[in-house]
Amino acid sequence: RPLLEYAAVVWDGCSQSEVEKLEKVQLCAARIVTGLPNSLKKSLYLETGWQPLSDGRKLSKLTTLHKIHNSCVTNYFPTLEEMTLHTEPETLPRCSLYAFKKSFVPDTVHQWNSVSLDIRRETSVNKYKTLKSGL
Repeated sequence: RPLLEYAAVVWDGCSQSEVEKLEKVQLCAARIVTGLPNSLKKSLYLETGWQPLSDGRKLSKLTTLHKIHNSCVTNYFPTLEEMTLHTEPETLPRCSLYAFKKSFVPDTVHQWNSVSLDIRRETSVNKYKTLKSGL
């Protein structure tokens, strides 16, 4: 799984067919681990305790944005400095290309705007991840 999730914050804007191929790899691994057939997708996740890779990528991106917002990491995204990530919904950068729209800043800011204000205000990264993953 670490190989399937490596640098996911950067490459998460991949195509839907690529997302499905990655998910198939994880489901194949889950089938080998549990011995259950592939057709029982929900049971595979319950038995292993794994989450779909897309859920993990979303949490990872939001956690990275949370860390940037709370100055836990160096901010390499100058467009984030222009955005106020406190309480108001963020203004998304203009995206004329789909590839840019699915890149880290526009896609994650869009997801950030859907997170409740109480969770966005949380300053502890661990507490934020716990609150966010519980939704």
